[in-house]
Amino acid sequence: MILPGFRLALALLRIPRLFISLLLFPLILSLMLMTAQLIGTTIILSQITRTPEDMQKHVKTLQENSFLRKLVYGSGARLAAIEVCRWQGFSDEHGAVFELPPQTNTCMPDRLDVALHVKNPDEIDVTQYVELFNGNFERLHICQQDCKPDIVLHPEERPPRVNIYSLIGLLLVNQLSFDSPIEQEALMVFEKRYEFFRLLGTQFFMARGYEDPVQLSNISFEVSLLVSISSIIIIGLWLAVKAHRKVLDYFAKSGALFPMVAALGKSEFYSAIWIVTLLRVLTFLLATIPPTYFLFSSVGESEQWGGIFQKDIGHMILWIAALTSTFSLAALVSSLADLKHRVYVFSFAYRFIPLMLAALGGAFWLFSFFFGESGIILRHIIASLPIVSIIPIIIAPIFQPPLDIIAVNTLLTLILITALLRSNTRWFAAHLEAL
Repeated sequence: MILPGFRLALALLRIPRLFISLLLFPLILSLMLMTAQLIGTTIILSQITRTPEDMQKHVKTLQENSFLRKLVYGSGARLAAIEVCRWQGFSDEHGAVFELPPQTNTCMPDRLDVALHVKNPDEIDVTQYVELFNGNFERLHICQQDCKPDIVLHPEERPPRVNIYSLIGLLLVNQLSFDSPIEQEALMVFEKRYEFFRLLGTQFFMARGYEDPVQLSNISFEVSLLVSISSIIIIGLWLAVKAHRKVLDYFAKSGALFPMVAALGKSEFYSAIWIVTLLRVLTFLLATIPPTYFLFSSVGESEQWGGIFQKDIGHMILWIAALTSTFSLAALVSSLADLKHRVYVFSFAYRFIPLMLAALGGAFWLFSFFFGESGIILRHIIASLPIVSIIPIIIAPIFQPPLDIIAVNTLLTLILITALLRSNTRWFAAHLEAL
């Protein structure tokens, strides 16, 4: 049965429309989502793991060798001292008032200059503005209204405002944050905070009822990996669920579904669908797991990792099994809600009640930490039951319940999945008949 099913699966994938919809498009879309998630994780972790020395080097690089200045002015170094140009008012023979810049080569207006629009250009003190714009702009024009570069400040309006008329101007204005004195003050705050946590040491939450204390100091590593693994499982299940529906819908719309089932046999046809589903998910996993592994294997030192990530592979496998079964149950419940959309009571029950139970389970699990010894029993009960345990199971690598609790949760979830499949066989049959 497997070999004919495999041949049929390959034949199905030779159909261009099925190949694009089943493999190519979802694979590209999934890889884009995972790439964006991994890039975001890399940026966040690089920010978290920075030391004061790293921050100083980073800020110094931005200040002294700005890519934006290199793009605009041809050099990443800070510009020479900014030229202050106070415009003068004149009147023509008809009495019309206009303004002109100083008649010097250094005050010739340019689009990427900065302007201050004030009532009295000759009287305003621009010391603070010179300090702010120095190094990123060549000229500061001060006039009433006739100087109009891409960046125009109105300091006398309430509230003060700045009008920016180009994207390059907007980027240059944001570059100021790296060169301003505020950045130096932020570095000082960062250094003091870093020193505070260094003196405090690694934080451990001695939660009762768990295998090990919860390491909080570097919890960002574990949370990032949890998000990545959960994303891989969720997208893999989504690809699996959609694969069945796409094959059935494709042949149902063409009127060839039942003739194919009758000609090939039900077992061969459905085994082919399962093989297509497996190939779809396997392709996605092979494309996403290696970069995820190499990313997190290079992040942090071994002693910075906590939870089950510093233990043997058996703990990780058991948790992934529990997480996969939990998300599989969620996918099954969602599919049943779609199948029963014509019966409002059933559809509502399958769609919203599990969400409410999961939220309540997470809330009671959190508040159980205030209950003392009795809270341990409540947390173990919640973590061992399907649906209500979604949040405790997701964060099980950090808050490590006993392994038998995770095993019981996995077993009960699989039993519930089997029971739901058996009790809803007629709904799946009715859906196939509707196709």
